[in-house]
Amino acid sequence: MKVLKAIGGFFAKIWNWIKNTAWVQPLLIVGIIFGVVFSIRPIVDGIQSAINSRNEAQEYFQSNKKSLKDGSKSAADKLVENIYDTMTSDAESEYGEKYFLVFVSKTCSECESAYKGIKFLKNNASDYNIKNFKLYTIYIDEVTDETTTDKPAFGKFADRNEGFFNEVGAAIENSIYYSVNQKIDETSLRNFANADYEKFETPTFLLIDNTEGRKGVSELMFGLPGSGAMERADLLNDCWNHQGDFDYK
Repeated sequence: MKVLKAIGGFFAKIWNWIKNTAWVQPLLIVGIIFGVVFSIRPIVDGIQSAINSRNEAQEYFQSNKKSLKDGSKSAADKLVENIYDTMTSDAESEYGEKYFLVFVSKTCSECESAYKGIKFLKNNASDYNIKNFKLYTIYIDEVTDETTTDKPAFGKFADRNEGFFNEVGAAIENSIYYSVNQKIDETSLRNFANADYEKFETPTFLLIDNTEGRKGVSELMFGLPGSGAMERADLLNDCWNHQGDFDYK
């Protein structure tokens, strides 16, 4: 207790000296101001870096967007119609034999981290067994002429394509990722299969694969799990090649 009192007394004397010494107070104020000014810059840089990263992700997803504009004649509708229809040479030329379809939103909290995985994979393509990587997006919060106060454009898209979501949900129930490795939440899959636009999760990844006797949607992921960009890129690679947690062997 004596030691604590001594320490307290020491700091009390310093404080009294500062209060009673006029020339120290301006120096103390200036020091505090400089401390605040110099600490602001790293904070601002950190905020700006986060904004730039988010903008980069949105720019990428927007550049690969299939729009909901024009209702049943939209680019998004045309894409899903071709997934289960007989793939013509024109369709394959336009979309590719294998590609990801990703449902995203402008406010998606996990879309940025998913993009970092995609970016890592693309920047390190030689390390992965992926050729002709293609990805398309559909924004569930896109506003079009169909958007009303009662239902967004994506809600009407989901209604029009209810059969697509039903069929994908049924197919995914047989996937190794879901049925064996239990990597997909049952409720999330049910909401997807029911085309429940109000509970639709973003990002949702679908792998459309028409190679080696496959046809249509063969894999689904809600989000892109991983502790970093490399782990997420590894998961994309496994999904693309039906290996790891997606292995059918």
